[in-house]
Amino acid sequence: MRTVLRLALLAALAGGSACSLAATYRVGPTRTYHTVGSVPSLNPGDVVEIDPATYNEVKRWTRPGTAAQPIIVRGVGAARPLFDATGQTVDGALPHPRAVFQVEADFVTLENLEFQNARNGDNGAGIRVTSGNNVTVRNCRIAMCDMGIMCDSNSNLVIEASEVCSNGTSLYDGYSHNFYLGGNSATIRFCYIHDSLYGQNFKTRAHYTELLYNYIADSQDGEVGLVDAAETAAANSHAVMIGNIVFSKPRLSSYNSGRFIQFGQDGGGQHNGTLYAFNNTFVAGDGRIQFLSANATGATMEAHNNVFCGSDKIVGTPGGGISGSNDWMQSTATVPATFYASTTGIDPGFVNRAVRDVHLTAASSCRNRGLNALQYLNGTGVALPGLPTLEYVSPLQSRPRRSDGQTDLGAYEYRVPAFSSIRLIGNDCLLDFTTAAGIQYDLQSTSNLTGNFWCPVSTNIPGTDSVVRVIDTNGAAQLMRFYRVQASR
Repeated sequence: MRTVLRLALLAALAGGSACSLAATYRVGPTRTYHTVGSVPSLNPGDVVEIDPATYNEVKRWTRPGTAAQPIIVRGVGAARPLFDATGQTVDGALPHPRAVFQVEADFVTLENLEFQNARNGDNGAGIRVTSGNNVTVRNCRIAMCDMGIMCDSNSNLVIEASEVCSNGTSLYDGYSHNFYLGGNSATIRFCYIHDSLYGQNFKTRAHYTELLYNYIADSQDGEVGLVDAAETAAANSHAVMIGNIVFSKPRLSSYNSGRFIQFGQDGGGQHNGTLYAFNNTFVAGDGRIQFLSANATGATMEAHNNVFCGSDKIVGTPGGGISGSNDWMQSTATVPATFYASTTGIDPGFVNRAVRDVHLTAASSCRNRGLNALQYLNGTGVALPGLPTLEYVSPLQSRPRRSDGQTDLGAYEYRVPAFSSIRLIGNDCLLDFTTAAGIQYDLQSTSNLTGNFWCPVSTNIPGTDSVVRVIDTNGAAQLMRFYRVQASR
């Protein structure tokens, strides 16, 4: 009888919600599990929550989740837990991983974690994905490893809102990178990728790659390299870069002083595809930089709505062909014959290039100069819209990109500064404001004021540019001042 009841219970559980079977395992100095290595074997839907602390261990994750029930490993609490591989073996010889965390299974998510000090003198990585499809890495930080993130033989890898920096080894000089990817497809978005010590900030041999709304800066050997492997010999081996901010620094003379973005090959293989570069802001550390190189016969580039600043060398190796339109470049640049509708000038009109604030000023010549319709092909040859819809926000965030029907060049659309108050100094009298449509609104009378006064702007300001009129009654003459305001959106 007991056997029958037990079978009936198991049948009822199997027919019910699978989510009810998922477990949550808590790891931390005060928890039942002090290490991730002590957590039992996981099943789809299981969650591992890790308290802030430093964990001196490495781990292979070999149990798969499903699309409906991924396995989630995440840090919880006020700070990311740190996995420090100092002294650990990360040579990839079984049973050891070749990374702090090595994912060998489908539908696994890693989030809110920090990794460092994976060293084997060659390619010890912070995170490595081998054969795992649909793996997501979110809000993680990887630093001071031989390699930052590696992958091979995987599809649909997503890295988002993560910082990957200061990785590399002098023992593998020029061949160790912040990112070194392979496999079928990867999407990297909202990330801060910087200061690769001896190699490139981002390098991939994947069939198809998306770089969307990232901040990439200051490698020693090139910012973005999209090169060859067996996978890139297939048709539609494309890449897309939309809305990225990419900076280089003046590099040491022993490194590739001119390399910025390379699409093509470095191993002599085929690369049959196109790099679509739309609405990026590219800033060179010095005039040696050659922004775009396509060094394979089947590799082409399309560059539209970009800003090329800091060097007048737009094209290095032309490869299968590099074309573009509606880009900003320096007036000293020789505009390639395959580029048209370019805007040239001395300064693109950044808010403050010295501190790398590349938002546009009101007077920028990049305003309203872009194509308003763009399209690219993905890794299966499907056409998709290419206009940017988001903007990178530091740190590791994004926001909707403002759209007024006239696309600006570069990674940012100009925004009228939004004010929640107007400061009145002295005997000012705030009268009214007038919208762009000519509609007047009475605000507040504030005559005979002394000192500083902050006048709140009425909450009924519409979502259009408006002008506030202030009359200054200080002195014999009346001076009229106008403030342009915009309702917060």
